[in-house]
Amino acid sequence: MRLRLIPLIVVLLVLAGCGQINVGVVSNPGFPTSVTGTIITVQVQSSKGPNGAVNTFTLVSIQSVNTTNTFNFCGDQHSLLPLNQEVRIDFNSGVSCATLITVVVL
Repeated sequence: MRLRLIPLIVVLLVLAGCGQINVGVVSNPGFPTSVTGTIITVQVQSSKGPNGAVNTFTLVSIQSVNTTNTFNFCGDQHSLLPLNQEVRIDFNSGVSCATLITVVVL
């Protein structure tokens, strides 16, 4: 049985040495982040992804103290984000957009 595995191991090592096998692991547990401030703009937008699928996202600008930050939330979230209201938003960061967890009006 061990002798049968040797050719397989040799092939895998040769391919790995030639750069033919790439193994990668991405670990991002997406720890929740919070932001507090007044919502000053909400815009629902769409774009085509690389596979032709339409991706919808919600751009939100939040003003807190002397800073305005813009966030990109996945999907159409406009009904959860009241304009001119002070809120706390909890979300998980993502590659192209963040996943909304909760919105609390303060």
